[in-house]
Amino acid sequence: MRAFSTPSLLLALVGVLLVFPSANYVQASGLPLSSLPELLSALALLPLICSRWLRRHWAYRVPMLLGGRITIIAGLLCLGLVSKSVLLMSETYQGFPVCYRAMGHEPSVGLCEKSYDNPLARFTATRVDEVIDFGPDDWNLSFMNSLRFNYYWWVAGSVLRERIPFTAFWRGALELDASESITVTYVGAGQVQIGSARLRLSPSYDRVAREQISLPAGRHDLTVSYRFDDGQRSGGDGAPGPLATFRLQGREGPLPASEPPLWTRLLGWFIDALAMVSGLILAGFYWPLVKAQWLWLLGAGLAAVLITLRPVIDPPSAINGYLFLSTLAAGVLVTMSGRKRRHFLVACAGMAIVILAHEARAHPSLTSVLLRDGGSDFLMYESFARSILETGSLRAGEDVFNAQPLSRYVMFFNHLVFGDGDGQIAVFARIMVTSALLWLGWRFRGSGHFGTVVALTGIVLLVTLVNSTVVASLIRRGVSEYTTWVAFPLAFTWLFGPGRKATRKGFAALAASFVARTDQAPALLWLLVMRGRTALQQRDRTLLPALGLAATICLFPALHNVYYGDQFRLLPTSGTVNLVLPPDGWRDALGDPEARRQVWAQLEFLLYGPTMNQDHVNAGGGLQLLFRSLQLIWMVAVGVAVRALWRFGRVTDLLMVGLPLVFLSPHLFYQVGVYYPRHVVIGYLAMAAVALYVMAAPNREHLET
Repeated sequence: MRAFSTPSLLLALVGVLLVFPSANYVQASGLPLSSLPELLSALALLPLICSRWLRRHWAYRVPMLLGGRITIIAGLLCLGLVSKSVLLMSETYQGFPVCYRAMGHEPSVGLCEKSYDNPLARFTATRVDEVIDFGPDDWNLSFMNSLRFNYYWWVAGSVLRERIPFTAFWRGALELDASESITVTYVGAGQVQIGSARLRLSPSYDRVAREQISLPAGRHDLTVSYRFDDGQRSGGDGAPGPLATFRLQGREGPLPASEPPLWTRLLGWFIDALAMVSGLILAGFYWPLVKAQWLWLLGAGLAAVLITLRPVIDPPSAINGYLFLSTLAAGVLVTMSGRKRRHFLVACAGMAIVILAHEARAHPSLTSVLLRDGGSDFLMYESFARSILETGSLRAGEDVFNAQPLSRYVMFFNHLVFGDGDGQIAVFARIMVTSALLWLGWRFRGSGHFGTVVALTGIVLLVTLVNSTVVASLIRRGVSEYTTWVAFPLAFTWLFGPGRKATRKGFAALAASFVARTDQAPALLWLLVMRGRTALQQRDRTLLPALGLAATICLFPALHNVYYGDQFRLLPTSGTVNLVLPPDGWRDALGDPEARRQVWAQLEFLLYGPTMNQDHVNAGGGLQLLFRSLQLIWMVAVGVAVRALWRFGRVTDLLMVGLPLVFLSPHLFYQVGVYYPRHVVIGYLAMAAVALYVMAAPNREHLET
């Protein structure tokens, strides 16, 4: 084996060791990456996957870091993969396999509801619970995020989504060193059998009940059946009782299950030791790159601590102050610190620390499941994603796409990687959006002092906007636009940034944005035509392959519709449903006061009028300064573009600054106020992007005159 390929092999082995699944009692248990160390490892590996510059540094630095031990470590990692395979095939586990079912609803497939934490439905169970210790907020039953349970709280007699009736059946074994008095705490009904002792749990829905059962020392088989159905319905009389609760506790807390065989635990410890070594190698690799900015990382860590320590009962604010200060520092790093790539890397790392703390504060735990509201888009897309898990089919809930296509597949992939919990997915999604915007700022750093100030201002405003209370909440719940908020800055930078253009990547990102949100098609076509025109002038040989790749991606919805629904439809069929102000309404506004009122209301949504700012922060209020500032730097960009046209005859800049208007134009007619401001965010991202573009003009390659 050639020496230069050994570091690449080592990197591949570290990545495969991270994701390869194994038994649940191993800390580095592989997919899904549902623990904090696994999340941090994934975030550390992601830059190496995406950056050739980092991979070159890896190939250079790792042999210096490890010396002659690199081959030995690679061999040990191979043994670790073999050990993971052995544990996976051993069918051993630690905990209690549990079968969850919704009362009155048959599971889509099999005897039990499926879970992303156990996607292969091993052990004939939904998942394996480490302990049986569940309160009102930590059941984490992801299967309830399905359209099978699309109950509307505002309809009298509907089931309340936080009180969906369900059953649970646990099995397993306990190993008691001494006699023990077991306390069963519950709301609901059921039966507990441990060894020869049986306890019937009488229905209790108006209070938390407690029963006890005495057990001798030794090993005891356990079976527990539990059901919760308090009969509460929307609009019902009387005060509701406590939510579902079931706990099995001994003197020292929740009862642990019997441990797996010793030889499997030894293999697990070996795997965890290798995972720790891999983490130390990654830390040793990154430290020389980031140590010069240790003060910024320390500040980000301090901001994370302060965010975590703030009382949760504080009323929400539109912008978290500590997060804004972190954003300001990150913006300075990427726009005012030269062209060093490590500044961008450190800025992303610092923001990742702060975002992680922000999400940790927003969730009971990073593995908690967010129960979506009935009748919401968020429940619909979660349900479509779940249908892939439940059926193994890319049909994804619809024979012919009515809703936007791509979001459900992105959501399924995120859950497949990170499991049932929504906290880690929100961390990953927000870091992706933030990093894409910081990269935009790093590539378009502006020319001269004024251009640099505009670039800094634009990036700080954008990163603050996407991490504001309302937009972070939308990302947390699974908004379909999230993909475009990542893809647009990447595509814009690849296609129009300084230096060599990545036309294939840029066109692929534009096509992905189209599949994610077809209402953005006019602006995406605008960008494609602008880049295609320049590529023709440059005689770029990658243009035709890039167009072919983009066309293939854009045809995915049509191919799906033909295969599953025998209909050729390129666009989702929900477009007419969201049409709230047809062109006739704009024409009638000249003489009809009611039509004029509707027009002004639509414009107020698009331009963030005064009434928008007065709304609750979770409905988009309190962000007027951000929106007005983004509008201001866009108007500055328009002035610069007009000046460039007047002095140099440069048309490109003037065409480019029209991009935000093209993004917003569909919502002159289509729905914009629902889940505000999700529909307009992309337009304001474009405002800052085109401002950075025109300010970076001396650094760009212009071929037109």
